[in-house]
Amino acid sequence: MSVNFKKFEGLSLKQKFDEWNNWLVISHHKPDGDTLGSASAIVSLGKTLGKDVSWVGVDPLPDKYLFLPHASKYRVIREISPEPDDHMLIIALDTSNVARSVPGINIPDSYYFILNIDHHGDNEMYGTFNCVDDSASSTAELLFQLFEEESIAISYDMAIALYTGIMTDTGNFSYDNTSSLTLKIASELVDIGVQPFSIYRSVYHGQSLQLLKLWGRAFDNAVMLTNSVVISWLSSHDFLETGANRSDTENLVSRFLELDNVEFSLLLVEEDRSIRVSLRSANDRFSAREVAKLWGGGGHEKAAGCTIDLPLIESLKTVKLKIKEYVKRNSTF
Repeated sequence: MSVNFKKFEGLSLKQKFDEWNNWLVISHHKPDGDTLGSASAIVSLGKTLGKDVSWVGVDPLPDKYLFLPHASKYRVIREISPEPDDHMLIIALDTSNVARSVPGINIPDSYYFILNIDHHGDNEMYGTFNCVDDSASSTAELLFQLFEEESIAISYDMAIALYTGIMTDTGNFSYDNTSSLTLKIASELVDIGVQPFSIYRSVYHGQSLQLLKLWGRAFDNAVMLTNSVVISWLSSHDFLETGANRSDTENLVSRFLELDNVEFSLLLVEEDRSIRVSLRSANDRFSAREVAKLWGGGGHEKAAGCTIDLPLIESLKTVKLKIKEYVKRNSTF
């Protein structure tokens, strides 16, 4: 099968894997199932090839993904600080821009060879080589295609990791980014030995009471901005009172799309010094990416995010105002 690369011409991925002995695998800020599953697959491959592999990110790995192969290898770092003799292959996965990666990734290429593998249409092409295909449901799906193109055998551990990435980024194969190719790849991973319910249970079952209480706060805060747009928020106080973690908000914003007639949802989460905004669209009439760009963010047409450097109350005011203006300009809403 062919992959529609935006910029990956003339590069043998397998050759680069063989050429570099030191690998640094990077997952993005607030890691989700796709960046973690993709990274786990790459780490598994590197270990099989006898490479010295490190797996890093700036935020902790959520507990529900501890089942992933080599999850114990993951460590939190604040920046990449190379020594003069450091030479390594950096593999950034599911990360559309440098800001979502680890500080220091964009130092001169004499230190690093950066493989940027992603499926976001607004990827900034920051790698030494960039493999970006926004038609893929997930970075994990794209990785499967890359492995197949390069005749790289997929082990059982790699299959578990890739299936996890695909499953989570397609909403357990319920989002409209799920294609016949997506299902075919999932089927092939099952043939390798993946047990779908086991992975589904690991990710979606066994939620904590703290998470349920936090989600209750978000549901209670939710308001309708228009008859098709809902917004909610969570303060730092909500996390303290419920005992929940920031990672417990994963997929929460999507739940508001289950409401009758809701076509667009937003969730604002108070961080230490900023507000993280998650956006989801139910159809093509409202671009989550376009709205996220109002605050310098990005992502997919139907799933995007941004950060606002204002207090929560002020952020809510400006978001509500901008969204109402956006809806008014799009009179079909």
